[in-house]
Amino acid sequence: MRHGRRLIGLAAVGLTLVCASPAFAGTAYVSGRTLHYTTASTGPDSLLITIANGIANIGDGTVGTVAGTGCAQESRYARCLNVDDAVIELGSEGSSVNVQPGSTAPIKVIGGAGNDSVLVGGGPVDFEGGPGWDMMQVPVYADASPDSFSGGPGRDFVYYSARTAPQNVSLDDAPNDGAPGEHDNIHSDVAT
Repeated sequence: MRHGRRLIGLAAVGLTLVCASPAFAGTAYVSGRTLHYTTASTGPDSLLITIANGIANIGDGTVGTVAGTGCAQESRYARCLNVDDAVIELGSEGSSVNVQPGSTAPIKVIGGAGNDSVLVGGGPVDFEGGPGWDMMQVPVYADASPDSFSGGPGRDFVYYSARTAPQNVSLDDAPNDGAPGEHDNIHSDVAT
């Protein structure tokens, strides 16, 4: 009889494991024409995002992204239509956002309490690092899309190191950083 109870208990545990829902990093949804991404409360995100011609693709290839209102689920990613810009809110575990080349719409990234990073590959990006050691890396090429980086509390860094031409980084809260005419704005609370 005791042996039978153990088998029933093990079967129940096995059924629970099989039926458990997958973990997701966060949810993407559209409100108006703005894509919003809110992170789940546990674990870091590793996001890839592209927005061009009103179509946004966003996802965490490791743990997946839930497609909310205005988005369709495509494997571990969300594809959202009628998008003009995005607001990404990161959690407390330290996350990375990779704005893919070809992205043309404005993207605002709001960092959480962890050490966050943004790799700018396209489009204008406004990164508010928040608490922690945050990092923004700009692309090798200068682009016409002005980026902005405010570090917040903690030690924060911006990297133009992949570029070979001289760059201006003034930390004066004015849009005069990067290559001539690029108009990036690296705020005074960022180390270089």
